[in-house]
Amino acid sequence: VPETARLPLVGRNVELKIVQDCLNDAKSGKRALLGIAGDPGAGKTRLNEEIEKTARAAGLQFMFARCLPYELNQPYVTLINLLSGYFGIKPDSAEDEKKLLIGMKLKDLGLDLDQTLPYLGILCGLSFPETKGLPPEALKKRIFATIKTLFSRIAVKPLLVQIDDFQWTDPTSIEFFDHLLPILVSAPAFFSFAYRSDYNFPWLANKNF
Repeated sequence: VPETARLPLVGRNVELKIVQDCLNDAKSGKRALLGIAGDPGAGKTRLNEEIEKTARAAGLQFMFARCLPYELNQPYVTLINLLSGYFGIKPDSAEDEKKLLIGMKLKDLGLDLDQTLPYLGILCGLSFPETKGLPPEALKKRIFATIKTLFSRIAVKPLLVQIDDFQWTDPTSIEFFDHLLPILVSAPAFFSFAYRSDYNFPWLANKNF
């Protein structure tokens, strides 16, 4: 939405103070975790826009995904959407372009392509000999380990990860965040999840997160 078309965010001083505290934590090297609950039309999307704007102005890197109800049972789909945006992959990107885009990011992060590209590329629709024949659990273990390494490298610098409509995320992506969030507890990362009021947010009452 163009800046000139956005109405000022009013009546959200308490929420904006919490957001600023989370940003300050991330900038100082502590992971921040924020859950935004609300009914449809309550203003979660508008608040998300303000979080993104504030984070970008503060120099944070940005990753975003929106969950959709018809993707609920598609394994890894939230992670796929996050990674596709990060790598710059579009729905019509050809295989060679996908490999190039992923490879360039991985090289910039100093990651070994042989160890990482197959297990990230498979999520983006690419095929590699290393992934063929692996039992599903073994493949998931390697994918999780690779994405955790990726996030650890990205989050060397302050990072905002924003996921909208989290009530429709897939179980595999939730399982991944169960593994990732404790690892990044001392990383400059701000995770913001928006979801409907009737959703049981997995990490709301868990002190380990």
